[in-house]
Amino acid sequence: MSRLLLATAALCAAAGTSAADSVPALRRAAPALCRQLQEQGWHAPADIVNPRNKPVAEINIPGVMYLCTLEQALEGKGPGRPPDLQALLSDDGKETSMIFSANLWCEADRTAALDALTARIGRLLQQAALPLPADIATGLRAGRAATAAWQGITFSTTPIAVDADACAKVGPGGLGAVLFKIDLSIKPAG
Repeated sequence: MSRLLLATAALCAAAGTSAADSVPALRRAAPALCRQLQEQGWHAPADIVNPRNKPVAEINIPGVMYLCTLEQALEGKGPGRPPDLQALLSDDGKETSMIFSANLWCEADRTAALDALTARIGRLLQQAALPLPADIATGLRAGRAATAAWQGITFSTTPIAVDADACAKVGPGGLGAVLFKIDLSIKPAG
Protein backbone atom coordinates (compact mmCIF):
# COMPACT_ATOMS: atom_id res chain seq x y z
CA MET A 1 0.00 0.00 0.00
CA SER A 2 2.71 2.46 1.01
CA ARG A 3 4.68 1.37 -2.04
CA LEU A 4 1.75 2.30 -4.27
CA LEU A 5 1.54 5.76 -2.72
CA LEU A 6 5.29 6.24 -2.96
CA ALA A 7 5.26 5.11 -6.60
CA THR A 8 2.44 7.56 -7.33
CA ALA A 9 4.39 10.31 -5.59
CA ALA A 10 7.54 9.46 -7.56
CA LEU A 11 5.60 9.57 -10.83
CA CYS A 12 4.12 12.96 -9.91
CA ALA A 13 7.56 14.27 -8.93
CA ALA A 14 9.13 13.01 -12.15
CA ALA A 15 6.36 14.62 -14.18
CA GLY A 16 6.68 17.88 -12.25
CA THR A 17 3.69 17.86 -9.91
CA SER A 18 1.47 20.90 -10.30
CA ALA A 19 -1.70 22.08 -8.64
CA ALA A 20 -3.67 20.28 -11.34
CA ASP A 21 -1.92 17.03 -10.36
CA SER A 22 -2.21 17.47 -6.59
CA VAL A 23 -6.00 17.51 -6.35
CA PRO A 24 -6.48 14.15 -8.19
CA ALA A 25 -3.65 12.74 -6.06
CA LEU A 26 -5.59 13.83 -2.96
CA ARG A 27 -8.66 11.96 -4.28
CA ARG A 28 -6.66 8.78 -4.91
CA ALA A 29 -5.01 9.01 -1.49
CA ALA A 30 -8.18 8.92 0.65
CA PRO A 31 -8.94 5.15 0.51
CA ALA A 32 -5.26 4.25 0.94
CA LEU A 33 -4.96 6.60 3.93
CA CYS A 34 -8.07 5.02 5.46
CA ARG A 35 -6.52 1.55 5.13
CA GLN A 36 -3.22 2.76 6.60
CA LEU A 37 -4.97 4.29 9.61
CA GLN A 38 -6.80 1.01 10.22
CA GLU A 39 -3.49 -0.86 10.03
CA GLN A 40 -2.17 1.56 12.67
CA GLY A 41 -4.97 0.68 15.10
CA TRP A 42 -7.63 3.26 14.24
CA HIS A 43 -11.14 1.79 14.13
CA ALA A 44 -14.68 2.68 13.16
CA PRO A 45 -16.57 4.52 15.91
CA ALA A 46 -19.24 2.57 17.75
CA ASP A 47 -22.87 3.29 16.92
CA ILE A 48 -24.05 5.02 20.11
CA VAL A 49 -27.67 5.03 18.95
CA ASN A 50 -27.79 1.28 18.30
CA PRO A 51 -24.76 -0.43 19.89
CA ARG A 52 -25.76 -3.79 18.32
CA ASN A 53 -24.87 -2.44 14.88
CA LYS A 54 -21.41 -3.48 13.72
CA PRO A 55 -19.24 -0.37 13.24
CA VAL A 56 -18.40 0.34 9.59
CA ALA A 57 -15.29 2.35 8.75
CA GLU A 58 -15.81 2.78 4.99
CA ILE A 59 -18.68 3.33 2.61
CA ASN A 60 -17.80 3.37 -1.08
CA ILE A 61 -20.18 3.83 -3.99
CA PRO A 62 -17.71 4.12 -6.90
CA GLY A 63 -18.09 7.36 -8.83
CA VAL A 64 -20.72 8.66 -6.40
CA MET A 65 -19.23 8.87 -2.91
CA TYR A 66 -16.56 7.62 -0.58
CA LEU A 67 -16.58 8.00 3.21
CA CYS A 68 -14.16 6.78 5.87
CA THR A 69 -14.74 7.52 9.55
CA LEU A 70 -12.18 6.36 12.13
CA GLU A 71 -11.10 7.10 15.68
CA GLN A 72 -8.25 6.22 18.01
CA ALA A 73 -8.32 6.59 21.78
CA LEU A 74 -5.29 8.07 23.52
CA GLU A 75 -4.04 7.62 27.07
CA GLY A 76 -5.35 10.34 29.34
CA LYS A 77 -4.17 11.88 32.60
CA GLY A 78 -7.78 12.25 33.73
CA PRO A 79 -9.72 12.41 35.83
CA GLY A 80 -12.31 12.65 33.03
CA ARG A 81 -12.66 10.95 29.70
CA PRO A 82 -9.34 10.39 27.88
CA PRO A 83 -8.71 12.24 24.62
CA ASP A 84 -9.23 10.75 21.18
CA LEU A 85 -8.27 11.38 17.58
CA GLN A 86 -10.73 11.18 14.71
CA ALA A 87 -10.45 11.04 10.93
CA LEU A 88 -13.14 11.77 8.34
CA LEU A 89 -12.06 11.20 4.74
CA SER A 90 -14.71 11.89 2.11
CA ASP A 91 -15.27 12.33 -1.60
CA ASP A 92 -18.64 13.30 -3.02
CA GLY A 93 -17.54 12.83 -6.63
CA LYS A 94 -16.78 16.55 -6.94
CA GLU A 95 -14.46 17.26 -4.00
CA THR A 96 -12.26 15.23 -1.70
CA SER A 97 -11.76 16.43 1.84
CA MET A 98 -9.98 15.10 4.89
CA ILE A 99 -10.61 16.21 8.46
CA PHE A 100 -8.39 15.02 11.30
CA SER A 101 -9.38 15.99 14.84
CA ALA A 102 -8.24 15.84 18.44
CA ASN A 103 -10.96 15.89 21.11
CA LEU A 104 -10.02 16.74 24.70
CA TRP A 105 -12.10 16.56 27.83
CA CYS A 106 -9.34 17.43 30.34
CA GLU A 107 -6.77 20.25 30.19
CA ALA A 108 -4.06 17.89 31.48
CA ASP A 109 -4.29 15.97 28.19
CA ARG A 110 -3.90 18.98 25.86
CA THR A 111 -0.17 18.91 25.08
CA ALA A 112 0.12 15.14 24.62
CA ALA A 113 -3.01 14.90 22.46
CA LEU A 114 -2.08 17.81 20.20
CA ASP A 115 1.47 16.45 19.81
CA ALA A 116 0.05 13.00 18.98
CA LEU A 117 -2.30 14.43 16.32
CA THR A 118 0.50 16.47 14.75
CA ALA A 119 2.99 13.60 14.69
CA ARG A 120 0.59 10.91 13.45
CA ILE A 121 -0.96 13.03 10.72
CA GLY A 122 2.47 14.33 9.68
CA ARG A 123 3.73 10.76 9.18
CA LEU A 124 0.54 9.71 7.40
CA LEU A 125 0.64 12.63 4.96
CA GLN A 126 4.34 12.05 4.33
CA GLN A 127 3.55 8.45 3.32
CA ALA A 128 1.01 9.86 0.84
CA ALA A 129 3.57 12.37 -0.55
CA LEU A 130 1.60 15.28 0.91
CA PRO A 131 3.27 17.80 3.21
CA LEU A 132 2.18 18.97 6.62
CA PRO A 133 3.05 22.66 6.22
CA ALA A 134 5.13 24.08 9.08
CA ASP A 135 2.50 26.74 9.91
CA ILE A 136 -0.13 24.01 10.20
CA ALA A 137 2.05 21.79 12.41
CA THR A 138 2.73 24.78 14.66
CA GLY A 139 -0.99 25.66 14.78
CA LEU A 140 -1.94 22.09 15.70
CA ARG A 141 0.62 21.84 18.50
CA ALA A 142 -0.40 25.23 19.88
CA GLY A 143 -4.14 24.59 19.48
CA ARG A 144 -4.62 27.70 17.35
CA ALA A 145 -6.02 28.57 13.92
CA ALA A 146 -3.71 28.42 10.92
CA THR A 147 -4.06 28.23 7.14
CA ALA A 148 -1.61 27.19 4.43
CA ALA A 149 -1.78 26.25 0.77
CA TRP A 150 0.29 23.79 -1.26
CA GLN A 151 -0.16 23.14 -4.98
CA GLY A 152 -3.91 23.63 -5.09
CA ILE A 153 -4.61 22.11 -1.67
CA THR A 154 -5.68 24.14 1.37
CA PHE A 155 -4.75 23.09 4.90
CA SER A 156 -6.49 24.79 7.81
CA THR A 157 -6.81 24.26 11.54
CA THR A 158 -9.89 25.26 13.50
CA PRO A 159 -9.76 25.23 17.31
CA ILE A 160 -13.04 25.14 19.20
CA ALA A 161 -13.36 25.68 22.97
CA VAL A 162 -16.61 24.08 24.11
CA ASP A 163 -17.13 23.38 27.83
CA ALA A 164 -14.63 24.50 30.46
CA ASP A 165 -16.12 22.01 32.96
CA ALA A 166 -15.99 18.96 30.66
CA CYS A 167 -13.31 17.15 32.68
CA ALA A 168 -15.51 17.11 35.78
CA LYS A 169 -18.71 16.37 33.84
CA VAL A 170 -17.62 13.55 31.51
CA GLY A 171 -16.03 10.47 33.02
CA PRO A 172 -14.09 7.72 31.23
CA GLY A 173 -16.36 6.10 28.63
CA GLY A 174 -18.99 8.81 29.10
CA LEU A 175 -20.62 11.01 26.52
CA GLY A 176 -20.73 14.76 26.73
CA ALA A 177 -19.34 18.03 25.47
CA VAL A 178 -15.58 18.30 25.05
CA LEU A 179 -13.35 20.87 26.72
CA PHE A 180 -11.54 21.58 23.45
CA LYS A 181 -11.44 20.29 19.90
CA ILE A 182 -9.17 21.10 16.98
CA ASP A 183 -9.78 20.10 13.37
CA LEU A 184 -7.25 19.92 10.55
CA SER A 185 -9.04 20.26 7.21
CA ILE A 186 -7.32 19.29 3.96
CA LYS A 187 -9.18 19.97 0.71
CA PRO A 188 -8.77 21.46 -2.75
CA ALA A 189 -8.34 25.23 -2.76
CA GLY A 190 -11.24 27.28 -3.93
